[in-house]
Amino acid sequence: MEGAARKRFSYRLDEKRPEKTSEKILRLERENYELRSILNSTLHEVRLFSAIISDRSENLSQDTHVSARGKELSENILHASGMLSARLAYTDIEINPAVVTKQVRYDAVVYKKFDKSRYLLRPLISDKKLSVDFHGESHMSTRALSVFDMLPFVILQNAVKYSPPGYNVDVYFEEHGYDSLDVRISSYGPPVSDEEMDFLFDREFRGKNSVGYEGQGLGLNLAKRVCELHQASMKMERGQFLPVSIGGRAFQKFDVLVNFEKI
Repeated sequence: MEGAARKRFSYRLDEKRPEKTSEKILRLERENYELRSILNSTLHEVRLFSAIISDRSENLSQDTHVSARGKELSENILHASGMLSARLAYTDIEINPAVVTKQVRYDAVVYKKFDKSRYLLRPLISDKKLSVDFHGESHMSTRALSVFDMLPFVILQNAVKYSPPGYNVDVYFEEHGYDSLDVRISSYGPPVSDEEMDFLFDREFRGKNSVGYEGQGLGLNLAKRVCELHQASMKMERGQFLPVSIGGRAFQKFDVLVNFEKI
């Protein structure tokens, strides 16, 4: 009995003993391994589901027995599954940056990618009672990774989300020769202070005037990173304020400027 008591007392001492640095490192490495294993398994399964959705929706869009409305919805699902694949590819790069060297590039027409994103955002555009208008044309392509689709989608989504109802988003395409393209996305949004301008592209940063808008501060950082992967540049410029407040909020003009050089 006395031996059992000593053993229980010994366990209590072990429980209170501070964790050694070497033990803490081993524990953290084990936890990190387990989390990465769970994440990789989850990503693998989501990719499988995305591929199934893409395959089924493509079949539906080509089925002659499906109504026009059915074809429209199936094409929307197909585009959305493609965007999901792009987001998963970006997650791969975040987890292991070296994987970008193994991803296959393809020729992507920049204008068409923006148009595809506008198509996917139609429900949000309709809810905000505005439109996304394109000005100019472009046939310039770039050697794109699968993550490229996220760039125009995130920029347009941001512009539509923060725009006041009824104020349109304008997208201007201007080619310079055959190997350079400027895209300017012009819209109104909550004002940003001088101090905040320096942090707009930082991960999880949100300006004080963005309170009340859904988001985590990831979009612009993601878009900036995708630009860097495609030798493109992106910057933000501010303009004049709207002369009137809308819903008790002030709004300011913003231009997102993206330059693409032919790769």
